[in-house]
Amino acid sequence: MTCDETPPLTLRILVTGDLHAHLRAYDYLADQPSAGIGLAGLANDIDAARAAHEGPLLLVDAGDTLQGGLLGEMVSETDQVHPVVTAMNALGYDAAVPGNHDFEYGLPYLERAAAASDFVWVCANVHRLSGPTTGASVFLPWTLRRWTIEERELTVGILGCALPESLSWNRPVLDAELGADPMVEAAERAADELRMAGADVVLALAHTGIGETAEADQGETSALPLGRLPGIDCLVLGHTHLCFPGSDYAPREDVDPEAGTLAGTPAIMAGHSGSHLGVLDLALEAAPSGGWRVTGHRASCRAQTLNQPECPRLSALSEAAHENTRRFAEEPIGHTPCALNSHYSLLGNDAYLSCLSEALRRGARQEGVSDMARLITAVGPFRNGGRGGPLNFTEVPEGPVSRRHVSDLYPFENVLALIEADGAALHHWLESAASVFAEQWPDECPRPLLDPFVPSARFDALHGLRYEIDLGHPPFAGRVGPVRRNGAPLRPESKLLVATSAYRAESLIGSGLLQRDQVQVFPQTMIRRLLSQTLADPEAMARVVETSKEEVWRLTAPSGSIAQYDAPAAPAPTPQIGGISFEEPERTRDGFTQFELRFETQPLAFARPRAYVTP
Repeated sequence: MTCDETPPLTLRILVTGDLHAHLRAYDYLADQPSAGIGLAGLANDIDAARAAHEGPLLLVDAGDTLQGGLLGEMVSETDQVHPVVTAMNALGYDAAVPGNHDFEYGLPYLERAAAASDFVWVCANVHRLSGPTTGASVFLPWTLRRWTIEERELTVGILGCALPESLSWNRPVLDAELGADPMVEAAERAADELRMAGADVVLALAHTGIGETAEADQGETSALPLGRLPGIDCLVLGHTHLCFPGSDYAPREDVDPEAGTLAGTPAIMAGHSGSHLGVLDLALEAAPSGGWRVTGHRASCRAQTLNQPECPRLSALSEAAHENTRRFAEEPIGHTPCALNSHYSLLGNDAYLSCLSEALRRGARQEGVSDMARLITAVGPFRNGGRGGPLNFTEVPEGPVSRRHVSDLYPFENVLALIEADGAALHHWLESAASVFAEQWPDECPRPLLDPFVPSARFDALHGLRYEIDLGHPPFAGRVGPVRRNGAPLRPESKLLVATSAYRAESLIGSGLLQRDQVQVFPQTMIRRLLSQTLADPEAMARVVETSKEEVWRLTAPSGSIAQYDAPAAPAPTPQIGGISFEEPERTRDGFTQFELRFETQPLAFARPRAYVTP
């Protein structure tokens, strides 16, 4: 059949991403159903999208698939086939790319999951650094799928790219046995190889997000540079837990969130936890030189259909894992004499942060730190609402503590690190942490307290210091100060020891704030285990109650500044914070309780000259 006689066709690509082991529509932290999440519920939408399409179809995943929540934690402690892999096999996935969290339990764990998969894990930029296969890709860099349409073969190439940062963030469990090439370089190379192998269409699975600004188009948000590669026809994205196309992104040069294109290349990102199904339809026509070419597209992110039973097939396959996870979650750990929550953890010190600090101090003692007087800790809340919604807060009531509470307090498998840092480096660290807050002005005009373009995960409180964060200054412009230690100013040359997570230490090394020889990592000292030991120790928890009353940092702004702060739908009583009053809250359309914080006193920081700090 000639080119003119061959009718056009549509290639449908169905997309999930950032599942984080959310197999069922269930919140194991709260031990209750949670509508709108889970692969078992999304399976109905996958089946419907399949049934509505008669042409060639692919089902792919954008990574961060295996780790997350209590189900992922439970499976990591066994050698069983991952229940999410079993479900994906049943649904007939074609390919997946590993996300950064998929490396969190080590390479053997990820390789076991890949070996049990009936689909292909593709990753073109992660390779081995040691052993007989030095230089070889850990996974297939790409794969091909073929169909015969009207006597003409359609060949689709699928390549994958993981975040290079995945390896540094997970260095303690990967034991430095892997290397990673830059994502754009590897994708360009793999796309060329796919064209040489006969691919008509090249699909890139990339576990990366879309930058909010041109300056952000790198690192964890490298999607736009990938979209500019001429050899790639479409992108499947992840990592940032957002939807594209859609209102999660504002339009800017080369980013069209309505059409779903990056530099003209069709792109899609499908939320997280099974919240959405991405549907990308590529219009194809027969090419005069043979094969097919892309002539158009249609992309949409479809929210999981609510008020319908979960897919019976996946429910049956996952029932044992579901019940085992519930039992696993209820394993008793200890007791807390006070509530531990993150409702206001960005506003000032509280019992939650003090508990994390106490756990890190325990780890330092266990590892033989003799000069505890020189030790400070870096802690921050993990769940602060934001794009995760009004349920995305840590919530542990006073009383018995089980394993699910520990997972709520500390969601990740991080290990202890100790950092040797001087006062100057600590000041830079605090300036970076303070960049999560938006600049405030004394004009009685309410503004968000948090900068929506800066992830709140950047925030750290340095317990053992006292300091002020002046929101009347822009980020990295002398917001932090004066910094004091034991009542005296912290001198730039003062040497302190900081207990934190290896993940945070690697992030600081990556940003250039620290050198690797300043960091000592303890791969066997799991922070969740330290936290469990702390919660089981009445004397330690008594110290938590006392230290929670100590001021670590104070937010200030010009008198008359009004900042909007989102708390849970049913927040704890507001804390007493000097210089800030909480106005009557309102309920937002997203379900948050929004307070207006009125800054009432002129900060001391305004007497200081602005000292600009390079971010």
